[in-house]
Amino acid sequence: MKKLLSIILILTLVMSMSIFGFAEEATPTTNEDMKSIQIEKLIKLTNNGTINPAETYNFTIKGVDVKDSSYTVNNMPKFDPATFSISLAEGVAKNSTVLNLPEYSSTGTFTYEITETRGNTAGVTYDGRTLVLTVYVLNNPAGGFIRYVTLHDKAITDAMKKETGFGTEFSAGDLAITKTVEGNMGETNREFEVTVNLTAPEGKDISTVPATFIGGKYAEAQNVTFDGGVANVRLQLKHNDTVTIKNLPYGVTWNISEEDIKGEGYTTTYSNEEGTIAEASHAAGITNAKDQGIKTGINFDNLPYIIILVVVAGGLFTFIMRKRLSNNE
Repeated sequence: MKKLLSIILILTLVMSMSIFGFAEEATPTTNEDMKSIQIEKLIKLTNNGTINPAETYNFTIKGVDVKDSSYTVNNMPKFDPATFSISLAEGVAKNSTVLNLPEYSSTGTFTYEITETRGNTAGVTYDGRTLVLTVYVLNNPAGGFIRYVTLHDKAITDAMKKETGFGTEFSAGDLAITKTVEGNMGETNREFEVTVNLTAPEGKDISTVPATFIGGKYAEAQNVTFDGGVANVRLQLKHNDTVTIKNLPYGVTWNISEEDIKGEGYTTTYSNEEGTIAEASHAAGITNAKDQGIKTGINFDNLPYIIILVVVAGGLFTFIMRKRLSNNE
C-alpha cells in the first residue's frame, strides 16, 4: 500500500509539473534571425457571386512598450516608414506585404501596435482591430542578436493565438426588375421605358464598385456608372423580361419609375418600387394593364325576349283600340 501511494504521489507531481510547463510562455530555441514578418489582407464576400472593388488599404505601426532592455519607449527602434499599404485588385480576395524589422543593439521585448486606416468604400466593412506585433530580441550564441516576432489581436488576452493579418468584408446584393403586361389590349411586344435610380449611402464612395446589369434584351452585362454617388439606369423592358442589376453594395437605395402612359389607357402598378439593398437578392416588378370593351351592337342572346315583348305590346295596343271603337259605336 505504501508503494502504491508513493507511485500515485510521484505521478501527481509529474503531471502538475507538466501542466505548469504548458502554461509558461515558450522561449524561442531557434538561432535563426527573423528579419521580417508578412502581414496579410483578406477579403470575405458576404454573398457568393459578388465582386469586391479594387482598393488600397493603409496601415499605421507605432511602438508602445519596451521590457527588459536598455531602450525606452522614447528611443526604441521604430519601423521606418511608420505606415504601409496592401493593395487588392478587383475580384482578388487576398494579398500581403512584408515588413522589415528594425535593427536592435540590445536585448529586450519590444511591442508595436498596428491599426488599419478606415476607408469609405460602399459595402466594405473595415477591420477595426488593433494587432500587437511583439519582437523578442535575444542574444545569439554565435554573436550579435536574433529577433523573434509574433502577431496577435490586442483584444484577445491569449497571446499564443497568432494572427496573420487583417480582414475585410464586402457586402453586396442584386436587384431584379420584372415587367408584366396584362389586358386584352396590352402590347406584349412593346418595349416600355423604365428608369432605375440608384443612390449610394451618404458619405460612401461607390465609384470603384463593379456594378452591372443583364437580362431581357441585354444579353451581355452592361456597366452601371455612378456619378456623384448616383446612377440612372435606363432600361427597355417587354412583357416577361427580367433585368438584374448586380453587385450593388449594401445601403444602396433604389427607386423605379416608368414613362407616363396613362394617356394611352394603361394602368401602371409597382411591386417594391423603392427600397434599400440589405441582402443577397431583391425583386421588384412593374405591371402595365390595358383593357377595352368591344361594342358589338344588338345582343342576339336577348333578341327572342325582345320580340315577345314587342308582340305582346302590339297585341295589347290593338285590343285596347278595338275596344274603344266598339264602345264608340
